[in-house]
Amino acid sequence: MELFEEIAQLVKEELGISDTVKAVTNDIMAAIIKDKKGKPLFKNKRSSVIKDFDLFGKNTTINYDIYFVKDKSEIDSLGLFNLGSYNGTTNTLKTTLIFVRNENRYIDLDGTLQHEVEHAYQESRSGKPLVSPKSAGIYIKASRLMMSSDQCEKLVGWTLYLANRFEKDGKMNGLYKEIMDNWGKTPIDAIKETNIYQNISAIKSYVNDETSTVKEKIEDVCQKNFNRHYKWWRNIASKVVSAYTNKIGKIIAKVEKDREGDLIDHNGLIAPLKK
Repeated sequence: MELFEEIAQLVKEELGISDTVKAVTNDIMAAIIKDKKGKPLFKNKRSSVIKDFDLFGKNTTINYDIYFVKDKSEIDSLGLFNLGSYNGTTNTLKTTLIFVRNENRYIDLDGTLQHEVEHAYQESRSGKPLVSPKSAGIYIKASRLMMSSDQCEKLVGWTLYLANRFEKDGKMNGLYKEIMDNWGKTPIDAIKETNIYQNISAIKSYVNDETSTVKEKIEDVCQKNFNRHYKWWRNIASKVVSAYTNKIGKIIAKVEKDREGDLIDHNGLIAPLKK
């Protein structure tokens, strides 16, 4: 790659979206869609495994589910969500695609596939695990708190999870794909429907909430799980809100530009592919 091309690529990646990640995500979606080994588990779902997929130089096993729904409203009514993951130690990737019948297209549910491909890309470039031994304890606890039914525990968990640098780029790649898949709405309207936007909005509201009751509840969660205080959380939360606000603004600009270029076809892929 020439120096100018390398510089241009770095400028693009500063937006949080790598052309390499977009292309590999497209390749994985194409491989899943063309895969004929998928076994129907029930009427509207099939699952299978693709082995030895070259993911940034690693032979990776891809476990996937595809759900077939009549329209996007059925995604919510069926309670579908994407438990996507990437493990660089075992070289495995899990994801879920949705085929929306009334739109005749596949979508990357919640943008999770591109999110996980970004993590694989980050790891391939750094040559080491994304979570260091030093930060692993906080990351694991944060991931557990995110699943809590307690609002403040969930809030603290999401804040710490989103504060990880590698998660910022992962989330932005997922957000980009999710918005590009929702071409029926403007980027701003589509973003407001996403979990990431709603979580950042919630964190911001708590940062601005100076009532003693809220402070005490967050203080209790921080003390109990991390031996830290409310001010520690608030400082991190303020930085998270600022960073994601900036990145979401860039995502909106990039989506608007890429939609003008008509880069995504009706199957959710960069290149046309029949069902």
